[in-house]
Amino acid sequence: MTHETESLQSKRFSLVDGLCATWLSIQQTQSPEAFQGRGMVIPEGQVTVALSGQIQTEPFDDFHEAFETLRKEEMKAKDPLSILLKRLQCTTFEELAIYLALVPELNRKYERVFAYLQDNIKLNRATVGLCADLYGLVASLEDDELYRLSDRALPINRYVLDGEGNHLSRILSLREPVLLMLNGNTALPASLTSFCTMYRSAECPDPLIRQEECKQISRIVSQYQTDDFEQSCLIELCGAEGSGRKFLLEYASAACNIPALILDSRHLALESADSRLLLLDTIVSWAYLNHGFPVFTHFDFNEYAESDRQDLILSILQQIQGQISLLAICSEKILRLPVENFQVFMMELSACTLMEQHTLWDGFLGQSKLPPSPEISSLSLASIYTMTPGQIRQTLSAATADSCGRGMNCIDRSAITHGVQFLCRPRLSRLAEPLSSTFTWDDLILEKPEEDAIHDVCDRIRLRFQVNEEWGFNRKLPYGKGISVCLYGPPGTGKTMTAQILAHEFGLDAYRIDVSRIMDKYIGETEKKLAELFDAAKDCNAVLFFDEADALFAKRSEVNDSKDKYANAETAYLLQRMEQHNGVSILATNAVQNFDPAFKRRISFMINLSMPSPEIRKKLWHSVYPAGAPLHAGVDLDFFAEQFELSGSSIKNIAVASAFFASAKGHDITREDIGRAIRVEYRKNGRVFSEGDLFPSNT
Repeated sequence: MTHETESLQSKRFSLVDGLCATWLSIQQTQSPEAFQGRGMVIPEGQVTVALSGQIQTEPFDDFHEAFETLRKEEMKAKDPLSILLKRLQCTTFEELAIYLALVPELNRKYERVFAYLQDNIKLNRATVGLCADLYGLVASLEDDELYRLSDRALPINRYVLDGEGNHLSRILSLREPVLLMLNGNTALPASLTSFCTMYRSAECPDPLIRQEECKQISRIVSQYQTDDFEQSCLIELCGAEGSGRKFLLEYASAACNIPALILDSRHLALESADSRLLLLDTIVSWAYLNHGFPVFTHFDFNEYAESDRQDLILSILQQIQGQISLLAICSEKILRLPVENFQVFMMELSACTLMEQHTLWDGFLGQSKLPPSPEISSLSLASIYTMTPGQIRQTLSAATADSCGRGMNCIDRSAITHGVQFLCRPRLSRLAEPLSSTFTWDDLILEKPEEDAIHDVCDRIRLRFQVNEEWGFNRKLPYGKGISVCLYGPPGTGKTMTAQILAHEFGLDAYRIDVSRIMDKYIGETEKKLAELFDAAKDCNAVLFFDEADALFAKRSEVNDSKDKYANAETAYLLQRMEQHNGVSILATNAVQNFDPAFKRRISFMINLSMPSPEIRKKLWHSVYPAGAPLHAGVDLDFFAEQFELSGSSIKNIAVASAFFASAKGHDITREDIGRAIRVEYRKNGRVFSEGDLFPSNT
């Protein structure tokens, strides 16, 4: 506390002490019998005095002069109380009310003094009535000035003075935000600490992206953050979680040197109506006293029904409108708000472009505690992953922790992969199931044209930044920037393995879409689940694998009844969402002829995985048995490759079955074991097995 502040505080104490002592002395002189037993009982003489009235006390010139001198000093002072009094533009009577509310917080002797003066041991705080009596020693009190303390529209009553009771019996006390401010404490009121954080920064870091949006929000905050306002200004920022809405407001807060109170609106929704009003009252009081503005995050209340959501939003806005000059809300989508009494500034934050994501990866990698390994490129990360700024920051935070836990001195590709999976994995679990992606390129044996086509898919993912951003194709593709692959062909030709390998190549999770969870017999429910699926996939950086995709992407038929109409609507909606999806989608089907023709136009790659040729089958047979498998010396795998036209999946099944047959008999894997396994596989697929195929006459 500075010397100037100590001097002012001492003068305030002295003034209150002088007024209390003088008022007590005058009353004791005028009616000494009224003070017999005061503080313990109410004697008969005191009732008589109360009913007969007392002589009106004239103001004291020395008190008036002392008060005026103190007010002049406060106009020049810069301590918290002087600043508050100047902002409130208080009258002398209102200043005295604030003094009387403050002094018991600084010295407990005033609890005894006020209880004695008011002849009530429970009234250890001054009331408006006592304030009026003491002010009578300073100047004459007009009725309109007295009743200003009952006008809840005035800032002194809205933000500063609290207390219970009717007018003259109203107890004078200070709200918690006022006490914290006057004591120089920057902490939040206790009732707000569980769901609010205060952002106050003198530094203003340069934003990596959205520089113009930062300037716009800063201008709004600077212009509307004033005590002189006709309507409250509402800043509405819409965008996906992690899109940078809160950062824009924090940037504006720092740029304008105005504190922001960041609060989670979902907490308010859990409170009762009365508790919510008290919390909002505290929030508004904090905003006024600290010359700041509240930021309501998660203002969608998506878990509520439409009518309940609107009622909740309306109750919050009604409590705030006209109380403070500026507030901000953050939501995922544009809200239909009842904002007739607000001046509204709305901004919708679109998804980051590849260039912006590259800038974010580059900037955040430069700020991380561990440097990136040489294999990490911000350019490749931006091409592979589609992320919001918040997701990039969280991914790098998780990657840094992972690298530290493994004793690494840099962030490697594995850590980035784990960070992405940790961040994005949970959201798709309701409508899809994780698909193991442990296979590598060595496990995938295809014909040369098919293998080249799969590598083309990888190039499309890896080189998106260069083609779309550097070469300018982004302007030609307003939507449909994702990568969709249709793998079609007979069963067992490697469609699922190809999807797993593509996911593993780029460190992405792969999810198999369960068609049974998507399709619904009720009208409109299938579209809702598809919307939920693609909304979740949008930010998950996962490969969507639609197995047996022809069930979902069937041809639209002529409308003969209502069933055809709604089935066609489902297909049309699915085609639309597929085209809008920016991630990687892989579809597998054995019946590509059942696909809707419009879908084929929207697909990036149509790759036919045909039955393997004899040469490919030889590679499959030789690769399917592990090095530790005991193959008998007389087994000729090339013979089986040439003799039996099998898919890669069937060859794998045969190899596994033959190994179990041999193990059960306790010998190496023989030609007979493999033949028995081929018989089982043929029978399973409804094919006819001829012993002559296994033992041709010329062998």
